[in-house]
Amino acid sequence: MKLSLSLAASLEPTRRCDGYLMYREDNGTLVIADFKTDISVTQERMSSYWRQLYTYARMVERITGQTVSELVLIFCLAGEAEVLRQSRQSRADDDL
Repeated sequence: MKLSLSLAASLEPTRRCDGYLMYREDNGTLVIADFKTDISVTQERMSSYWRQLYTYARMVERITGQTVSELVLIFCLAGEAEVLRQSRQSRADDDL
């Protein structure tokens, strides 16, 4: 299976980083990571980001028949990144 990588970066002073990354863990499961550039995120916005990743995961699983085990949000900040992770099993699909 071909894994996907979509990433856009800018050399502008804002250091913009947008895109997503999907990769396979050693156990064969997939991880989907999404890059965000927000400086401040409301709880509502954060919930929408997780819903977006869960939607991606369901689509990938239906299309490929493979398991997505983890979802990752990466907030690209000047000089550092904040990484948030959720296990795919930590939330039921019908909660969305």
